[in-house]
Order: sequence, then C-alpha cells, then structure tokens
Amino acid sequence: MITPEQQILFLAAKINLSADELAQLDKLLQTVKNWDKLLELLTTHAAAPLFYSKLKNLKNAALIPQNIQSLLMQTYYKVMKNNILLYDAFSQLLAQCAEQKIKIIALKGIYLAQTLYGDIALRQMSDIDILVNQSDGQKVLEILNSLGYKSAAGHLSDFIDDTSGLVHYDPMVRDNIIVELHINLHYKNRNYSMDTKQVIENSEEVNINNCKVFSLDIYDLIIYLCIHTDKHFGEAGQTQFTVFYDLLNILEIRGNEINWNKLEQRASVYNANEVVFKYLLLTAFYFNAHLPSQIGDKYNFLISKKIHRLFRKNLQKITLNQYTTIHFATIRQMQSNSKRLHYIFDALFPPKKFMLLKYSPKNPKFYWLYYPVRHFRAAKYVFLNMF
Repeated sequence: MITPEQQILFLAAKINLSADELAQLDKLLQTVKNWDKLLELLTTHAAAPLFYSKLKNLKNAALIPQNIQSLLMQTYYKVMKNNILLYDAFSQLLAQCAEQKIKIIALKGIYLAQTLYGDIALRQMSDIDILVNQSDGQKVLEILNSLGYKSAAGHLSDFIDDTSGLVHYDPMVRDNIIVELHINLHYKNRNYSMDTKQVIENSEEVNINNCKVFSLDIYDLIIYLCIHTDKHFGEAGQTQFTVFYDLLNILEIRGNEINWNKLEQRASVYNANEVVFKYLLLTAFYFNAHLPSQIGDKYNFLISKKIHRLFRKNLQKITLNQYTTIHFATIRQMQSNSKRLHYIFDALFPPKKFMLLKYSPKNPKFYWLYYPVRHFRAAKYVFLNMF
C-alpha cells in the first residue's frame, strides 16, 4: 500500500507540476502524521531539494514544522554547494582533456543537473560520471593523476575483471570529489548489450558549465538510464531513485523529441526492450509520467506483482553495497562451477591492497580482520533474496 508520504515523494520528483498535481500535493500535506518520517524518506531518496523547491507554491506549507522546513532548506543548499564543486572540478578536467583532444561523454547527474533540471540543486550527485573510448582511458587516468586525484579502491582480481567486464576504473578521489571513468556502460554476461563504440558515435555535442562536452543522444540516454536502474534493482534494496526522477523528467520535458518506434528499434539492437520498457512503465505507474497508450498496452505484461513488490521494498530501505548485487548477478550468469568458485574466492578474499583502501583499518597489520565483514554482507544478500 502506498502511503501519503510516498505519494508526496512521487509528486515532488516532477520538476514542473501541473495545477492539478500541485493541488494534489498541497492536499497530501494535510494527511502527514509524522514529518520526521517524511523528511527521512525524502532525504534517503534524494528528493528533499525537489520537494523544498515547491514549498513556495503550496498553501499548506505552513503545516510543515519550522525545524523540518529548515532541514529541507539546508539539504537544498548543501546539494547546491556540492554540485558547484563537482561542476568546477568537471570543467577543470574537461579543459585538460580538450588539450589532448579526448572526447568526453557526460553521464547521468553531471549532464542532467544543468541541462534537464535547470537548477543544479534539484539533482543530487555523489560523483562525476564520464564515458570515454577505451583507447583514451589510460590518458584520462594520467590527467586525473596530474590533477591530484588518487584511486579510492583497490583491485579485486584480474579474473573478476575479465569475467564481469571492466565498466569503469577504480573511482578517483581528490578532496572528496569523486570521478568515475567509464569505458563501458554495463557489465558483461547480461541479456542486453550496449555497443560502447556505437553509443559514443551516436553522442551529441552540448555545452555544460560553459564547456564543450558530449552527451548520449536521447535514445541511448533513456536506454542507459534503464539499464543502470536494472543494475541496482532487486531484493537488496539498492534502487537509485534519482534515475527514476531522471526518466520521469525526460519524458515530461523532452517527450516531444522521442520517436517511440526509433526507441524500440534502438532498444532491440541492444537486446534491451524488456529492461527499457519495464522501467519506463514503472516510472509511468508510480510517478504519473506520460507514455503513449500503445507502449503501455504492448509492454504492460512486463510489470508483474513481483516487480511492484520489489519497487515498494526498495522504496522503504537501502541496504547493501551495490557491488554485492553485481557480484551475485555475475555469478548467476556463469556456466562453470569451477569458475564460480574462483570468482567467489576472489570476491571474498581480495588482496591486502584492496582491503587497506576499502576498510582503512587503524592498524594495517590487521586488515584480515575485515574479511568477515565482506562475508557477512554476502550472507545478508543471500538471506534477503531467500526470505
């Protein structure tokens, strides 16, 4: 059952509400019994700035306790400050890459916060995601190193990289600014397969923060966002709801750019029709996004009771680290038991360098004491999927 607080989140996620939707949101404020729980829900799922931006247009905003309004405002300005720092770092990186004529594709938040949301405080980001040709990967890593970035994680094993496929290098960090440098858009051994070279070829030039950069074209953008959602969607409660907000607002603001036959054709090329239209229909169902009726009729079979249950379960909590779910998804796809055992061993007992970077033990000699932590998280994932 959807609670009034969850309905508030769904409405708040849309950048431009209609008069009827705004009235509905205003009316829902009268039903809130626990403002702390609403704040927790909005904050947990990165919707607090979106909700805060609408308060000036809500007659019942006075019902919100002053301390809650203050916390919403603080979250809004905290996100704005963080995003300003991310965009400054992004511009610095772009300038260095431009000197070497390296083509940079801006992914997810760093592209959408400015070009779709308009107000960068409305789209929460934790890092800078970029995509480059694999041949340029090491060059960009060298540029990041020259700018003072350092690897934030260790290397599990060559076997794991070869098996799952290298999507992005280890996150690079400088003064709490994180850059994820992608050379692929998803892991291997999935039912779908986006051709990275073709995606880069399809990309379009845009201007972000007064810098020339590239973005995915609208069809690859939608497909990638759905695939990215699929990576996190599951029993472990790892859904990133910001991606649903992205899909919602792309459909609402850029919907007239979409040729739905072309989207279906593009998704078919990537063998991604099922994953794409499943998440578009979920977005339409919960966030009241507009989809053509023929799309709903054709793909409605993808939205099962289990999918609804998982969505609502994800809405209630966030639990495991995303890489736990990725490892298990990869293991399930493997055909050889010996390779499964090899993969599991490497994932459960990574080398010392990885453990030191990942867990930062006070005494490096006792890094091995953190192995049970990894084992507990793996056991927790199995438990959540069984019960």
